[in-house]
Amino acid sequence: MFGILAGIGSDIGWGAGDFFAAVSSRKIGNLLTFFWMQATGVILASFYFVLTYDQTKLLALGRFLPRLGAVAFFIVLAYIAFYRGLEKAQVSLVSPIGGCWGVVTSILSVIFYHDILRPGQAVAIAVILCGILLLSADWKTLLTSKKTVIFAGVSEGMIAMLGWGIGLFLVVPVSRSLGWFLPTISYRALGFVMLFLYLLLIKRPMVFPKARSAQIPLLLVGALDILGHFSYNLGVSGAYAAVVAPVASAFPVVTILLAVLFLKERLRPYQVAGITAIISGLIVMSL
Repeated sequence: MFGILAGIGSDIGWGAGDFFAAVSSRKIGNLLTFFWMQATGVILASFYFVLTYDQTKLLALGRFLPRLGAVAFFIVLAYIAFYRGLEKAQVSLVSPIGGCWGVVTSILSVIFYHDILRPGQAVAIAVILCGILLLSADWKTLLTSKKTVIFAGVSEGMIAMLGWGIGLFLVVPVSRSLGWFLPTISYRALGFVMLFLYLLLIKRPMVFPKARSAQIPLLLVGALDILGHFSYNLGVSGAYAAVVAPVASAFPVVTILLAVLFLKERLRPYQVAGITAIISGLIVMSL
């Protein structure tokens, strides 16, 4: 039961977080949304860092800093692209594509870490890729007029998928040595610094919005994102990974339901089939 509750906590955190990221990005832009999400997340995670301080692991962190810098770069790239997609396109399209980052991480892990991919997982990857194809193109136009039309937001979702997939592949050896939390807060803090410097470079004011209608979703993005990470890692650290991972993998369902209910998004039948294929494949991959 605990594993299921932890997985549901991740679904709510990541799924609702993506929805509020879309709401916030459409109010203040994707860069400021990501900046304040990172700031909120780092501040909240710092309290946990103080409670779980481990000097030995902290000293060992130094040798991993170059790798964590690379991780931070890819994660920042992914978030900027993802939030840009949420800002300008259908949330129910961008979210499931970005959520397929595990495919990239799995393939890279097989190639470079010599991890074993079970037959069921290989089939799941093929199903996910088919789902992305169904979700990405206007198949009705393609079949009737032979013209390929790629929906808005697909490229951003793909960049996010690749960025998260590569970044979370690179962090694997660090997490195996130091556990999940210290590498996570480290690359998020480094990513925050990178984003801060980038905003300074392009002379973008880093002003917290004054309107309450913009403040509430912005704060919720950071808090819900941290909730998703903590709930997931709490569940898997308690030896419930086999239960937590499949449940948590369904987090795009929460995002899509919220988008349909509150943003009045409408999906074509083949897009629904694509989303179903993606989510089914993600769940099977995590088994």
